[in-house]
Amino acid sequence: MKGKILLACAMTLMMATPSLALEFQQMGTFGMGGAGVARTFDGSAAYWNPGALAFDGEKTVIKLGASVGYKIDDNLANNVDRLSRLEDPTTGDLDLVADPATNLNRAGQATQLIGIMNEMQQLGNNSLHLNGDAILGMRIRHFGTGIFGTLQGAGTPDLDLTNIRLSGIGSPADLATAIGASSSGAPQFFTQQQFLTIANAFGGGATGENIAFAFDQQLSSSNVTNLSSASATNALIQIGNSISNGSIAGDIDTNQSSIITRGLAFFEVPLAYGYPIDLGRFGTLGIGASVKVMAGRVYLSRTTLFNTDSGDIFNNITSTHQDSVTWGVDLGALWKWHDLNLGIVAKNLNSPEFSTSELESSADGFKIKPQVRGGVSVSLLDWLSIAADIDLTNNETTQAGVKSRNLGGGVELTPADWFAFRVGAYKNIAASGVGPVITAGLTFGQNWLSMDLDAAVSPETGEYKGQRYPREGKVQLSLNSRF
Repeated sequence: MKGKILLACAMTLMMATPSLALEFQQMGTFGMGGAGVARTFDGSAAYWNPGALAFDGEKTVIKLGASVGYKIDDNLANNVDRLSRLEDPTTGDLDLVADPATNLNRAGQATQLIGIMNEMQQLGNNSLHLNGDAILGMRIRHFGTGIFGTLQGAGTPDLDLTNIRLSGIGSPADLATAIGASSSGAPQFFTQQQFLTIANAFGGGATGENIAFAFDQQLSSSNVTNLSSASATNALIQIGNSISNGSIAGDIDTNQSSIITRGLAFFEVPLAYGYPIDLGRFGTLGIGASVKVMAGRVYLSRTTLFNTDSGDIFNNITSTHQDSVTWGVDLGALWKWHDLNLGIVAKNLNSPEFSTSELESSADGFKIKPQVRGGVSVSLLDWLSIAADIDLTNNETTQAGVKSRNLGGGVELTPADWFAFRVGAYKNIAASGVGPVITAGLTFGQNWLSMDLDAAVSPETGEYKGQRYPREGKVQLSLNSRF
C-alpha cells in the first residue's frame, strides 16, 4: 500500500501538471546548483526571468520536461514508524482496565509513545516533503508562454502533550494497584539517578519506588521502539505530573496528536514579453513582464498520529481539496555586458491567492507572497561558464513556520557542441541544521533536438520505512528543440 501511495503521488505530479510556487521552483536544468535567473534563454525563460526574452529574438525554442523530488526532515518518518509499533491510545487499547500484567504492558507502551512525541517536539519543524514539476514552455522571438506546473506537499506533526494521563488513574496509588507495583529492587534499564527521579515523580516513598521498579522491569523486557532511558525518564516524569494534585492533563485516550498534510498544486499559463534596451558600450538591458493565469488546488488533511506509518503520510492528501483560479504578475530584468550576465526576477507581485473556504483551515486563503531572486552567469571560455543564484526573499513553504531561501551555483563545461556537463550545489540558508545539496546534469544533442538530465542529492541521510536514504533528492528530464 505504501508503494502505491508514493506512486500515486508521483503520477499526480506528472499527469495533473500541478504547481507550487511557495518556494522558488528550480525548473529545467538545475544541475548548476539551481542557478537559472541569468542563464535561462530557452523555452522556460517565461518562468525563470521574462527579461531574458529580450535576447536571442530570432529564435523559437520549445521545452518539455518533468521532475520529481522529496525531502526527509529530522527523522519524522522514522518516529512515525516507531509509533506505529504501539497500540493506538485513542481506541482505548492502552486504558489500564485489565489485569496487572496487561496494564503494565499498556503503561510501558504509553511511556514509549510519550517519549517519542517528546523527541519529535524537540526536533522542531520536522516534516516529510514531496515535490515535482512539469514544463511545456515555448518562446517565439521576444514572446514566451507555456504551461508550468508543480506540486509540493508536506506532512507535519501536531503534537498533544497535554492529554497524556493514563486512563482511569487518578493518583500514584491507583497506578501502583493497576500495574501490580508491589516491590522494588536494583534498576536494570534506568540509571540509579534516573530511577530516583522517576520515583520522586510518583510521590516518592515505597509507592514511588515500586512504580519506578515496575516500569524498569517492563522496559527492560519490552521496548519495541528502542526508546532511550533518558527519554523514558522524561516521559515518566510527565506521567507522574499528570496524576498529581492540580494537574489539568486529560486522559491519553482523548489525545489529539495528528499529522497535518498541507499541499498546493497549480499550473500557470503566462504570456510574457522581453524588450532589449541598447546601453551602448555598457551592454544591453533586457526588461520583461509576464501576466499569467493560475489554476490551483489546495490540499489540507489531518490524520491521527497513532494509526499512521511513514508510507501513509500522503495517503489522504488528495482526498480533501478545493480548486480555484487566480492570476499573477512577474517582472524581470537581465543585463548583458560582454560575457557577463546579471539578472533579477520578482514573481507573484500581486500576491495571488487560492481559496480555502471549503476546507478545515484557520486561514481565509492560501496566498503566494512575492518572491525575488537574483542571479549571475559568466562565460569564462567558449567551453566553460559559471553561474549562481540567491533568493532575496525568505519564501513560504507548505510547512508552517518554515522558510526557504536558497543560495546555489555551479559550473558547466561544453567540450563538444553536442555535449555539456554541469555540477554545483545549493543550500537553504533560511533553515538551520540543513546541509548543502549536490547537483549535476548532462545535455546531449544538437540545437534541433537535445535532452537534459539533471539530479540533486543530499550527502546527509534520513530514515524512511526503516531504511536510510539521502535527506533530499530530485531528478529531472527534459527535451528541447531550437529552430
